[in-house]
Amino acid sequence: MPLSSGGSANGKNCETPLVNFALGGNRGSDVSYAILIAFSNFWRILMYRLPRPNMAVNDPRVSIGTHTRRFQMWNTWDIATTESPEHIVEWIGEVARSARGGRLKNLVLSCHGTAGRLQLGQGFSAENAYLFNQLNGLVQKIWLPDCLVARGHTGQVFCAAMAMGIGGYVVAPTEKQCDRASDVPYDMMTSFEGEILCFGPDGDISWRGQNPSLQVEGGACIPVPD
Repeated sequence: MPLSSGGSANGKNCETPLVNFALGGNRGSDVSYAILIAFSNFWRILMYRLPRPNMAVNDPRVSIGTHTRRFQMWNTWDIATTESPEHIVEWIGEVARSARGGRLKNLVLSCHGTAGRLQLGQGFSAENAYLFNQLNGLVQKIWLPDCLVARGHTGQVFCAAMAMGIGGYVVAPTEKQCDRASDVPYDMMTSFEGEILCFGPDGDISWRGQNPSLQVEGGACIPVPD
């Protein structure tokens, strides 16, 4: 399975701003790190807008007490922990076919993650990544704002399989992610922590970026010590 590394963003297909304000803006500058730290105890303002038609699938276990991190898109599905991977993929396909143009430009899968695994319903891993083949041509890009998913060989093989399955792009982090358990504004994607990888339709890493690395301490996101 190809896992080579590209050196630049792939135009419109895999462009992932390192830092982008909700009100607009381009790739972050040297002040991005300072801004990120200054707002570390508050809801993260560093976001970027995902064009419609888009969809979010939210697992309820990304939560603190009664508060859950929920991405909100043109179509938002808050699933049960018992939802089967087969039904999750099947329903995403139904939504995509009903969208304008017969496909989704962006799909967000929000859940807990480890290297090569998504705790989305009953779960996804390399063993059932083939299910995403059913979405070939129906989803342009999948966003995985979930901890560690693209970490190491195991994570990269999993994300590459997803990208090749949909014939599109998969954006995922290699480090732990630091989000508040709250509703994210409509159509918005929160900024990733640490290294970000984007996998293209051929399974290669077509783009990679680096944001500040954060960790949770006392309920706040703080810089990872050097």
